[in-house]
Amino acid sequence: MSKIEAKEFDSAVTGYTWNPKRKLWHVFGCGLILLLFFLYADYSRPLMVLVAFQCSMLITIMEFVRLRSEIENQTFKNIFGSWLRKEEESGFNASFYYLWGTFFLALTCSDPVIVMAVCILGIADPLSAFVRYEISKRKFRYVTQIGLLVFVTSAFVCGEVTSNLMRAEFSWAQLLFIAAFVGSVESFTKHVVALFRPFVARMKKVIGVQWIYRLYPDDNFTILVATAGASGLAKIL
Repeated sequence: MSKIEAKEFDSAVTGYTWNPKRKLWHVFGCGLILLLFFLYADYSRPLMVLVAFQCSMLITIMEFVRLRSEIENQTFKNIFGSWLRKEEESGFNASFYYLWGTFFLALTCSDPVIVMAVCILGIADPLSAFVRYEISKRKFRYVTQIGLLVFVTSAFVCGEVTSNLMRAEFSWAQLLFIAAFVGSVESFTKHVVALFRPFVARMKKVIGVQWIYRLYPDDNFTILVATAGASGLAKIL
């Protein structure tokens, strides 16, 4: 069984997958963004937003070129096939969502929230994914709930450390609210998507829907946006 077949088999049997290469790249990408953020923290925010936007547009152009050309897409899959989710083979890849998520953070959030969001994505997401995969293989019950608990706990720790180091003045209650909100979004998004997929599939012949169908609320985007939104709500509530 090839690596791609094994990955699909895991998903079919357990509903959860674990791809070490993908998660390593996931953690590396978050670490790289944090490194660049602190290296250029003294520069103006408009410059940060501009750079984030340029990177997002660049990968968008690259993705459109790939998805419009079967040859380009096949070459991409030959190189990164073992790293991809099934929906990314004919849709936008995780880096596309990640860069647009970081652009959104740079455009709308304060420095502590940016750091907290990226830390949650880089630590809580892969940790909860690993726990879900391991316990689902053993056919334990309440896999989603246990994964949610792991995510919320690790996200809370990320928020507490960030809040203390960057003097963000988030209370424990606010950090718990942020962690629970983001964890709920991360845990249940795919179930919501599953409800709408059949409807969207029936509309694929409508002009423009073909490209909409390629979009997916990937964790690399939704976690960043959810953290930003939850942080704003926590300050209001």
